[in-house]
Amino acid sequence: MNPVQFKDNAQRIRFNTQMVRGHVSTRLYHQATAEELGMHTDIEEAFGYIGASSLLSMNYPTYPALTSEFLSSFDSNIDGPNSEGRVKFRIGNQRKRLTLARWNEIFGFFNPTQSYHQAEFKLRETWCLLTGMNYLPTKALPMKEIASPLFRIIFRILGNTVWARRDSSRPTKRELACVHGMLFVPRTTMNIGWEFLRHLDAYKLMEGEIWFGAMITRLAVHYGVDLTRYEHLELSYIDRHHLLLSNVLLDLKGIICSREAYGHTVPISAPMMDLLHVPNWYETLTGRQRDQDSPPGWNPDTNEHLRRRVVRRIYIEEEQEGSDGQED
Repeated sequence: MNPVQFKDNAQRIRFNTQMVRGHVSTRLYHQATAEELGMHTDIEEAFGYIGASSLLSMNYPTYPALTSEFLSSFDSNIDGPNSEGRVKFRIGNQRKRLTLARWNEIFGFFNPTQSYHQAEFKLRETWCLLTGMNYLPTKALPMKEIASPLFRIIFRILGNTVWARRDSSRPTKRELACVHGMLFVPRTTMNIGWEFLRHLDAYKLMEGEIWFGAMITRLAVHYGVDLTRYEHLELSYIDRHHLLLSNVLLDLKGIICSREAYGHTVPISAPMMDLLHVPNWYETLTGRQRDQDSPPGWNPDTNEHLRRRVVRRIYIEEEQEGSDGQED
């Protein structure tokens, strides 16, 4: 018996429309795999920079009926991080109406109220830093060009939660802007809760399978929904097996291997060897030690130092032009 209750037939039809799309278990962060690779601390720190550490502790199954109930009733007039609008939905036969601040609080996201234009995120610089390429592709961003397995995993986490979709192997520019907030100071931090609302707005009108059910389960848990009344899908993780099949995994000897399950190893493009050997990506990227007595974050001059060191060949002419003057 379906525990979801309907006040009229129109509500039932909207619910069934979302149910028949099909639901796929949200692929969640797997801490044990990250610890095995020596990356958990760095991943935790990176997500802490953007106020989204809660994505790493989310360990909820996907409940198709709850997700369909939510999406079929979802409506939001929040048009920006500082909007006075509300998000409305049903979950466990309960009607809810929330501000963006409350929405972020439930998901454990930081709630920055400043709205940033995409141009304020150094997307080209971020992509160049991660790949060594001197341009930003206009359409799809190829994951295989990202030299560091650490950041490939970070993109996988984003592409399976906030921007959950069928193919998370190609980072979006919104995800790239999110990674910009992890790498550059001063922090230009996205409002992750608002970005999730934008994704839901678009997803409601799409066709095809639904991939973000675990995020909705977090809402159900918060509101005390009796989950024992609902059927759920088996938990799915960004674990070692998934990383091998996805050309992401760096083995414990510092060698990248791929498609191990198929019985052979295919080299992955790694144009920037400086970023290849993790775990400590801060020292790898910047060439300097963290000040343990300082708050989390990079020194004020990190941007210029990091840009000139890691993407040196891209800016070689700029450095030559400025070589006659004295650097601050």
